[in-house]
Amino acid sequence: MAERLYFYDYVNRKAEEVVRALADHSIFRASSDAAVRESNRFRDSLKVRIAGIELDREVEIELGEPQTREYGVVIPVRWKAADAAGLFPSIEAVIEVSPLDDDLPLTQLSLIGEYKPPLGVVGTIGNAILGHRLAEAAVRSFVTELARRIEES
Repeated sequence: MAERLYFYDYVNRKAEEVVRALADHSIFRASSDAAVRESNRFRDSLKVRIAGIELDREVEIELGEPQTREYGVVIPVRWKAADAAGLFPSIEAVIEVSPLDDDLPLTQLSLIGEYKPPLGVVGTIGNAILGHRLAEAAVRSFVTELARRIEES
């Protein structure tokens, strides 16, 4: 069963600049794999801190084409663990880029989606105990880091 996820952060840039940075892929760490680097698929490190323990996992991120909506732009995104993907949750979502002011450079960057716990029934039990907190922490880390990288670009 899929679980819903949502997190947002703010970027001190105009929405158009945020969309350009995402479309340019310049904020994603370069992969040594040329096939991955030349497409909309990237590898990046996702760090999660929970209960005083930091976990670091290499993930493969795939971006879809930006789609203009009345309220902003959405970009489909999915990620999964780069290695042993069957042991970790996969996430399917959209990155939503919404301008908050027409004059000020302030944009809301959101990730809205869902994840599927791995390992069937065992994964569902693990999700109830700790997995959902890990997935939420991963999304929070991803969005916060993405916002930071965009502001620094």
